[in-house]
Amino acid sequence: MLVVIAGCGGDGTPRAAPEPPAHTPARPPPSTIDRRGLLVTATDVLLDGASLGIAPASLAADRSALSEQLRRAPAAVALRYTGDAPAAAVVAALCGLIETGHPRVDLATELAGKAIATCSVTAAPAETTALKVELRGDRVELGLSDVRPVLHRALRDSGLAAELREDLAAPFFDQLGAAEIAVDPAAVGSDLHRVMNALCGKLTAWRVGDFEAIESARRQPGTLPQCRKVIVRSPERGHDPDTLRTALPELDAMDLCYRRFARAPGPAGTVTMTLEIQPDGTVGAAAATGLEPEVNRCIAWLVARGRLAPPPAAVIHVRATAECNTRCCNGD
Repeated sequence: MLVVIAGCGGDGTPRAAPEPPAHTPARPPPSTIDRRGLLVTATDVLLDGASLGIAPASLAADRSALSEQLRRAPAAVALRYTGDAPAAAVVAALCGLIETGHPRVDLATELAGKAIATCSVTAAPAETTALKVELRGDRVELGLSDVRPVLHRALRDSGLAAELREDLAAPFFDQLGAAEIAVDPAAVGSDLHRVMNALCGKLTAWRVGDFEAIESARRQPGTLPQCRKVIVRSPERGHDPDTLRTALPELDAMDLCYRRFARAPGPAGTVTMTLEIQPDGTVGAAAATGLEPEVNRCIAWLVARGRLAPPPAAVIHVRATAECNTRCCNGD
């Protein structure tokens, strides 16, 4: 099931303020969030301000009771959720709305009593190639629908939005038309908002993933071949081979470069990666050689994302080289 994302509405439950004395100007209510639509909080699920008697924690496992209620909801409905609501319950509610034939769902988060727009969601073609977005513990992991995650970000990092948009520039994500989101039980509404809000402007289509199914698939061997044999050929002063190896791009991501751009993928070939490490630990220049030009450029893009401890003060920069043979990169 796919859903399209674009721009959106508000969320929350306003409280009625007591009538002020006639000579006292009326104060605004503590929340101006619209009560209409579906609201998921940490403890309740409400439709047009009335509790449905469904515990949010139960939605991820069984949304049949919610679906029955939603069949009677208007065609255009807003889905609002509080920052402390279980993200899995919000995703389940979204599933329920789409499955019961609602052509558009406006998503918004209530944070500190204010409605913050997230996305507008509508159904989209199921064959769209999707970015896989997983909210897992304290991190966000990105990959493709049929492979393990290859890029990782700290979920609550203050710069998360910019980092996720940078990740979307990965060369092997160039054919994406959708995103698939899955969340673990620890994620909350504010986490979901930050991730979807960051990606909505770049991806127009979304679908909801089954986190338990993803967990099961991750335990299966070989969904994406991994190279375990990166060889650091010439580390220079200040960085030992293990440190440099750790700072190099995810090896699964390197393999995605090979799978995406190699005209005739096969077991032969060695990529040589060269990087210059600047005084602040960032990579100032990166290159990759040995494979087809498009594959080299993709891997160089990944290498340039590396972050290391700064080299010793006396070193202007460090130049180091590592090799990875595509025979092991491709599981042979």
